[in-house]
Amino acid sequence: MWDNEFLHQPRERLPFIFKPDERIFRKAVDKINPGGAFSDTMFITEKRLHVEAARGLGMKAIHFQAPGQTTGDVQHLIDLVPLIRDFVEAE
Repeated sequence: MWDNEFLHQPRERLPFIFKPDERIFRKAVDKINPGGAFSDTMFITEKRLHVEAARGLGMKAIHFQAPGQTTGDVQHLIDLVPLIRDFVEAE
């Protein structure tokens, strides 16, 4: 198990990374399309902080309004269809 001393190190010294760190987005994009541009990537999540970070990197990011949330770009999965279609067709 991780001890308190380990967990309270500066983030850059920890052996793992988490969203919204740019490095985790880079790893995800590279896994699908090595060297791919963030601008060619669509990211969908219920986490507003992650949406803002992805948009800051140039991704098309959509905030899905999960149950119990009061805001979001879309409320129903079906609402993603035209957004995804527009993104793909813009290529």
